[in-house]
Amino acid sequence: WPIAKVEAAFLELRTAPAKFPWWQIDAAKLACILRAADACAVDERRAKIMPFIITNPRGISRDHWTFQANLNPGSRRDEAMVFQSKRPFERAQMPAWWLAYDALNIADRELRDCDRVLRTRPGIPGLACLPVRRVDGAKDPARLQQLIRVNGWTPIDTSVRIDNPISLVKKLGGWHLYGGDYSAPLRELVQNAADTIRARRTRTNAFAKSSPYPGRVSISLQADISDEQVRKCTLNVADDGLGMPPDVLTGALLDFGRSFWGTEEAAIKYPGLTSDVNFRPTGRFGIGFYAIFMIANDVKILSRPWNAGLTDIMALHFQSGVQGRAELRNYNESEDGPFPLDKSTLVRAQVNNPNWLAQFAATSIHPKTVGATGDAQLFDALETTMRQLFFALDVECEVSINGNSAVLLNQPGILKKPAKVFAKFYNKVFSDGSPDSIFDETEIGLIDSIVDERGVPHSRGVVSASGGRAIHIGGFTVLRSHDSLIKGVTERIAGTASRSAG
Repeated sequence: WPIAKVEAAFLELRTAPAKFPWWQIDAAKLACILRAADACAVDERRAKIMPFIITNPRGISRDHWTFQANLNPGSRRDEAMVFQSKRPFERAQMPAWWLAYDALNIADRELRDCDRVLRTRPGIPGLACLPVRRVDGAKDPARLQQLIRVNGWTPIDTSVRIDNPISLVKKLGGWHLYGGDYSAPLRELVQNAADTIRARRTRTNAFAKSSPYPGRVSISLQADISDEQVRKCTLNVADDGLGMPPDVLTGALLDFGRSFWGTEEAAIKYPGLTSDVNFRPTGRFGIGFYAIFMIANDVKILSRPWNAGLTDIMALHFQSGVQGRAELRNYNESEDGPFPLDKSTLVRAQVNNPNWLAQFAATSIHPKTVGATGDAQLFDALETTMRQLFFALDVECEVSINGNSAVLLNQPGILKKPAKVFAKFYNKVFSDGSPDSIFDETEIGLIDSIVDERGVPHSRGVVSASGGRAIHIGGFTVLRSHDSLIKGVTERIAGTASRSAG
């Protein structure tokens, strides 16, 4: 458990059985004793010689045996736990020394967390804390080598450190990464929404059986246009996926470079999800959310777990992009606006780049010129680009612009549709205007699919010498690239974090 769960679960003292009326059960202290004892059990008592000889461990397992066999049991020195080695670690044992360093850092963190929990409990004064509060030498290789000695080398911590994380996020989560890909901010928001909808499909039968492709991403744009210029624009992306409790909203979502779906946290929170063969998220790099800051500084995320009520909605509000700090608070309708009753998460961004809408509209495969008629042509071009972007996506997407009725953008399962249906929709979305400018009647009978071991199609079309069309990664079309061999749509695996090639 994370220490916060221990703190919340065992806040109150418990009464004892009738035979021991003078007792009180301090479950928090019992939990802390168990956690601290487990974290500090890293000495020679765990590394007996006979099991070592019999099992003959290799690799990192051998390094664990080596460092523990060389440590004396920890002893108390004032408020610190002190571990010392029986003999120096030689150069060949350097990996084992660093494992000892990591293990003692874990023990130090556990002791400090336990001490904080036991010292700060409200309304429970006078209860003794653990006699030790830290591990001597933790996070300090120079001090630790005085206790856990080395011979012939000097421990220097060369692990990667980020002294300016804001600069890194700006460079690797924005224009430096995506270049001139103006579809990235919207695409990454929809990708996160699609992944959480896919995850919910594996959680509840009622949702999974509600339709062949349950779940919907709802996009809305509210643009103030005058004199053919966009003065103000609000982008909303809402979904009915799993939703986010506060610990995910402020943890995994913002953990730059770490995708939530592959973490231990996801495995604990949603048992069986990470091993489910039917769940294949598009998100792999853990940086997609930050793409929205390419076009907006004021970004608000409203979210609740899918099975929670409106009173459980939390708001995470960035007012100065990645430069400033965000606030986490309870949702307030008068301040945050209405929250869709059928949704779990809503991301609202105040777009500060007035040219983004036109730039995004122009990324379509056959961009339409936005002329003097202004907003009508712009909105039509935006809709066309979105249709192309989400063509192969297995999650339904809709868009509403300036309060108009929502328009469905894609057909989940289009790769499974009969060839004639697939060709007709494909021609409509990707052609330059002529209804049969891509697939003609003679080619429809040749259309075929590439499927995986589950029978799920990922590519569909015909081999063609006349040039190909769309490439998609996880259902999202790479608008600036195309397949030179297959006319239709072919899936690739992301070869770059920006998903510009596969």
